[in-house]
Amino acid sequence: MAADIATGYFKKVYFVATLCLLCFFDVTFGNVRISGEFMDKKGVEKVWATVPVGSFNNYIYDVYYPVTNNKFAFDIPVTTMVTLQIKTGFGRIFLFVAPGDDIKIKIYNTTDKSKALVFEGSNAAGQYAYNVYNSQPLATRMMQSALFAALEEKDKYRGLKKFGSFIGRQTSTFDVLYKEGKINIQFLSLVKTDIRAEQGNFLIGQLTYLQSKITDSSKKLRYQEYKNALMEFAGPNKLENARCGFGVGYLADYYFDKAGRIKLPNDKDWGSYGAYKLAPKPIQEYLFGNMLMFAKLIGLSEFDYKKTLPIYKKEFPNSPYLAFLDTVKGVNSLVNAADVKIDTLTKFKNFNQLKRYFSGKAIYVDLWATWCMPCRGEFPSYAQLRPLLKKKKVTPVFISVDAPKARQVWKDIVRKSKLEGYNMMVDKVLMADLVKQLYKNGLIEIPRYILVDKYGKVISLDAPRPSNPDLKKMLAKL
Repeated sequence: MAADIATGYFKKVYFVATLCLLCFFDVTFGNVRISGEFMDKKGVEKVWATVPVGSFNNYIYDVYYPVTNNKFAFDIPVTTMVTLQIKTGFGRIFLFVAPGDDIKIKIYNTTDKSKALVFEGSNAAGQYAYNVYNSQPLATRMMQSALFAALEEKDKYRGLKKFGSFIGRQTSTFDVLYKEGKINIQFLSLVKTDIRAEQGNFLIGQLTYLQSKITDSSKKLRYQEYKNALMEFAGPNKLENARCGFGVGYLADYYFDKAGRIKLPNDKDWGSYGAYKLAPKPIQEYLFGNMLMFAKLIGLSEFDYKKTLPIYKKEFPNSPYLAFLDTVKGVNSLVNAADVKIDTLTKFKNFNQLKRYFSGKAIYVDLWATWCMPCRGEFPSYAQLRPLLKKKKVTPVFISVDAPKARQVWKDIVRKSKLEGYNMMVDKVLMADLVKQLYKNGLIEIPRYILVDKYGKVISLDAPRPSNPDLKKMLAKL
């Protein structure tokens, strides 16, 4: 039923994307040329890029490129259109790239994305529009009034149509650009796939939150039907999701959710990640390959890397992940395990009480979860931060928002990731206070970082990530 609902209403909104899927099957190989210039900011020494692994999006591993006289240029080999990020030290640039593309970027020192970036070259108008779209998440979310209006429709098909129409409006800018000949069909298809996954995941999160707040069983069931339709709508069998930033997160969430609904037991080799076996083979290649990359670079306790790598090689002998895994170094092991403190006894009623616990010390709070790969992807960046954190006497406080049943997995990950500092799991009381202070819409979004000085003054409720050089500047001012 959910698939029929999605076909009946959502698919109409994205007819262009469904018509042009064939363009992804003609795989070619070539380099993407990316060059940029900092127009009014001096002293930038390097930029980082999340280089794709073959045709798959990569959000874990960064390659840095030097900046000389405020300019940088590099070539990246790709096999088809895929997304990547460039991290400049004071912002992220999102690109959709294909073989043969030549993209030039002028970067201005302002937080306003509508004025910060000027693009030339391949799909320039689309690159600009997507970066502006991605810089204003609150403006592109479905308002609660509109959400409830859709949910209260007596005919659920009409409610779903409202969801589809809303998501369609988020991509209307790109439809116009395509009709004007300013972006090609590949760009249009992939940007729609990306936004569809992002908006679908956000709405699913909102519905999950609402389900937790109501007792009416008929409403819970109705909300679940909406969630099921949204899950199918975003395309769990579409390989294109593995090529874009929000799509990869959607795929992981979808198959974990499906495994939970059918009560799939843990796999003897892959543990909880055995859920990925429910995916089609081409998507399995991405999901398992990505987890192997994560395990080698950052460390995972959920499965044995040495045991699963031969299994993956046999299943996907031509995967681009194999060459990548052969060349990258493994997990950093310089942290003294004695510096990793796990506290399972202390309870805090609210964030102010937690601040008082560390009275006289500055703290950098890291809100994360065992299932959040972007959260865990930040852990290796603490290695370069530690000297400054110690110099400024800042204590990292890692707060897991996992459910109590994940306690042992949480402990294992803390130890394997060598999270030097203070580690704790949030309970319902503290979580309710954090939601009240940090999340206006009631939906928890992680990773999230908070910086507090030694006097208990909150410097930032939304501090830069460990991988963002702006954090070092903020810490230096303490």
